Amino acid sequence: MGLTINNISKHQKLPRLKPDLLVVGQATIDDINHEGEGLVAERIPGGDSIYAALGASIWPIKIGVVTIVGQDYPHEKMDLATYRPQDTDGTGLVVYPGPSMRARAFYTKDGSRIFKWDDFSLTTMLSPGVEDIPALWQEVRLIHLAPSDPKRQLELTGYFSKKDAVVSLDTEKHFFQAGQDALIACLKLDPIFIPNLEQVQLLSGIRSEEMDDLWPWISTCGVSLAVIKCGVQGAWVIDVKEKKKWHMGVVENLNLMDETGAGDSFCGGFMAGYMFTCDPLQAAAYGAVSASFIVESLGARKPGHFQKKLAEQRLAEMLKKIPVPENID
Repeated sequence: MGLTINNISKHQKLPRLKPDLLVVGQATIDDINHEGEGLVAERIPGGDSIYAALGASIWPIKIGVVTIVGQDYPHEKMDLATYRPQDTDGTGLVVYPGPSMRARAFYTKDGSRIFKWDDFSLTTMLSPGVEDIPALWQEVRLIHLAPSDPKRQLELTGYFSKKDAVVSLDTEKHFFQAGQDALIACLKLDPIFIPNLEQVQLLSGIRSEEMDDLWPWISTCGVSLAVIKCGVQGAWVIDVKEKKKWHMGVVENLNLMDETGAGDSFCGGFMAGYMFTCDPLQAAAYGAVSASFIVESLGARKPGHFQKKLAEQRLAEMLKKIPVPENID
């Protein structure tokens, strides 16, 4: 009782590359169950950081992943959780002498899902901090903070903001009860905020799906740029300073298999696109393409039909559909 990861000995290998994008957050071992089929995937890499890195790896970018896992983590399967094994460095997986977070996903025939954790207390204990990032990676200029303990996210946001790095931030609602104050403090440091719609509703206390209704909270939470994910409805890109919003759609006509990790992969793709273009609208198109391939695979694994040419075709179609801006009232 009272044990924290900071007073447990950990082991980490030396990095093999210097990444363009650093993804920091939680990882899980996933079992996926479908109604009527039972267990369809067992003991595969999963979790927010893994899906975000997978989404980024669709694009020609070097990626480093920092997370904390147990001795039971399936490292031998990590090459399946990236489109570019040669450009994805998983040596930032810090190993401690204990169990990884184990998530069991149960899907019903109507598409709804329930997640169960073997030990939910590990969600806080296995949240990485600055001390878990290899020294070589602490100068990276592009950082995505996948969901983890908001207190750790606050520490990381502050650390990298002082280095003038571009930081994006995602969260999960199960952290709100104990960590909402830290999360709000994070937003005051002005990261690119990439939550989903439900999270914004919970944080703001406004149960509307209209951006104009949510605007009073968004405009005062501290961020200059918010990208609000709305699932199959696409995403809203909101420029707070200019009081402008754009609704980005999704890639159409997909063979949907598993929506787990779509939001995380959007974040990874967004940050890759932001590195290439410095344009949040184009970056959102990259994110939509990344998410499109994730939902066509089972778990954090690239689908067998993935091809670079297909990704480029989908991106070209998304870029054609970038909408005109709308003023926010």
